[in-house]
Amino acid sequence: MKLDLEKILKTYESTKEWVAKNILSVKVLLELGIVVSVFIGSYVAAFFLRKFVGKAVMKVRRKYRFLSIPLKLVMDHLTGIFFPFILFIVNAVARLFNYNTYIIQTIAVLALIILIVDVVSHLIENKLLSKFISYTISAVIALKTFDVYEDVVKYVDSISFEMGELRLSPYFIIKGLFVFGIVIWIAGLLASSVSKRLKQTKTLTPSLQVLSSKIFSLSIYFAAVLIGLNQLGVNLTAFAVFGGAVGVGIGFGLQKVFSNLVSGFIILMDSSIRPGDIIQLDDKFGTVNHLGGRYISVTAWDGTEYLIPNEDIVTGRVINWTHSNRNILVTMNFGVSYNSDMHLVKELILKAASETERVLKTPPPSCLLKGFGDSSVDFVLYCWISDPENGMMGLRSEINFKVWDLFKKNNIEIPFPQRDLHIKSDVRKRVDN
Repeated sequence: MKLDLEKILKTYESTKEWVAKNILSVKVLLELGIVVSVFIGSYVAAFFLRKFVGKAVMKVRRKYRFLSIPLKLVMDHLTGIFFPFILFIVNAVARLFNYNTYIIQTIAVLALIILIVDVVSHLIENKLLSKFISYTISAVIALKTFDVYEDVVKYVDSISFEMGELRLSPYFIIKGLFVFGIVIWIAGLLASSVSKRLKQTKTLTPSLQVLSSKIFSLSIYFAAVLIGLNQLGVNLTAFAVFGGAVGVGIGFGLQKVFSNLVSGFIILMDSSIRPGDIIQLDDKFGTVNHLGGRYISVTAWDGTEYLIPNEDIVTGRVINWTHSNRNILVTMNFGVSYNSDMHLVKELILKAASETERVLKTPPPSCLLKGFGDSSVDFVLYCWISDPENGMMGLRSEINFKVWDLFKKNNIEIPFPQRDLHIKSDVRKRVDN
């Protein structure tokens, strides 16, 4: 295959001419020079602004917590804010003189899109939601900048189909997702902020704090959904029928779920169980960590976490060891030999209990002679602790070790069961012999 040299030279010349006209022209180089200068100027301005006002901004962030995150984002993105802002000003001034700066305008839009995506990703923790919102805002800005927004919206909205009185189109769906994403995000911020404030309020009990937080969260999310539907132009009167259908659904399919939700509110209102309480339900025993809308979280002393439905708490027999106070009675049994000094045994058991750090001094430990067993004299120790969340096994073990050491030191014998074996010989065998 022979190379067509003439054709190659012609292509080369045409390419060279296009590059000289569209890339190496004075106009293009001037715009690129302006872009580079604006970027350098933005970087220098951001550097000096951080240097001169950085400490003042830090003081404001510490004093006003609600401004901390927005101010940090602004200070971290100063270059990204200055760069597109100045480019848009340059583009606006150039248009006053009927001078088209297409390259400057394009780069300004791209820089603004990058800024929006970065800032939104820092504000919204949900990655999917942050990407959708940032890309939607960026697309709208780009379309409006190049004066094609109305045309694109009309075309996208023209692709539609109807479901009864509801008209659906790609534009309606995108707008709906965007509006709902924004209002739900704002509702989440408000709910989280109020919840933190309620937890810091000392005038409310822990149960009322959780109850108030749950009620406010449900209310704010419900209001957010109504606002979103209203912004989309959805007729809210249609939800009267829908509400009746939901009620029937709850009565049949969602009976258990609804029962747990109601039980959760009952638990919060009557303050029968609070976070931090030590409870026992059948064989489940542990510390209450969290009161949820559907269940409560209980962590046992071995680290096992139980999720107990609220309905079981309300309808079942629950032992709350710390309902009125956190003092718990610990009972321990001891047995000693009949040859022991019983008064000394009592003193030694009380000494072991009183020397244990977790045992309360008031009320004081008490030791009683329980009874006389087959092979031992039985004593029972009663003592109180105020930190049941730390468990019982370690406490019992510590007291047992102290009792063992004191008994051994004072020659107190701990008996073990003994049996006498009598061997009865066969009389008839003895006669025969």
